[in-house]
Amino acid sequence: MKRIIAILSGIILIGSLNIHAQISQERQVGDFTGIHQSTSADVFISSGDRITVTVKADEHAIDKLTTKVENGILYIDTEKGLRNVRTLEVYITMKRIDYIKNSGSGNIRCSGGLPGNDVKISINGSGDLEADLDAKNMEINISGSGDVELSGVRGDFNLSVSGSGDVEAGELQLENCKVSIQGSGDVRLKGATANLLVKQNGSGDVNTYGLKAVDVDVNNSGSGDIVVQAVNSIRAIINGSGDLTYHGSPEKVDVMANGSGEIYRK
Repeated sequence: MKRIIAILSGIILIGSLNIHAQISQERQVGDFTGIHQSTSADVFISSGDRITVTVKADEHAIDKLTTKVENGILYIDTEKGLRNVRTLEVYITMKRIDYIKNSGSGNIRCSGGLPGNDVKISINGSGDLEADLDAKNMEINISGSGDVELSGVRGDFNLSVSGSGDVEAGELQLENCKVSIQGSGDVRLKGATANLLVKQNGSGDVNTYGLKAVDVDVNNSGSGDIVVQAVNSIRAIINGSGDLTYHGSPEKVDVMANGSGEIYRK
């Protein structure tokens, strides 16, 4: 009996190992400058002279992980019935990137200063995005719980947060920076900008102390706190319960608190 049990245990173990055996597969796809990820796969993107897509997954799952290009966007998806997966990864090299959407639970990581113009980023899932870019102009919309950490943006930077995802961005060299908060996600920005506009209608905090702004315009009607650094001017209206703290010695100051929120100068 013990021998039979041992044999059956060995068979089960071998079967389990076979199920989770990992293989890699290079996919032949067309040109693309955008990525839409809607799975639990982790996606790794790097800068390169040519476009390549390689998937790595458990052997029984690799054909159920689909990669197809439509209208210049690579769609990463999975077929129904995929379960018991330990490894699900996509490795991509591309010349430039203009669009990233993460509506899944997998994380996306961009490395190597990937270039892009007028980059649009959308996060409506729970997966995070970490991106080292060389981008001119960027628009970010966060309606999910996924966090964003990025660097390397020049030009204009427009950020809208209506979800719970946090945003941390550094090495910003901007002309115009606009931050709109309607959710609970926190925002932290570092770098420099000529103009900073912050509209707060949610509960998320905005900390731009590390973002040196020449002219600042703040409208806080929410409960989240705001911290800014102003060089030349600051104009602010506080209608909510969130506080405003401004650093620096701007020549022009026009601030008013109509709500319960306080205004502090440091």
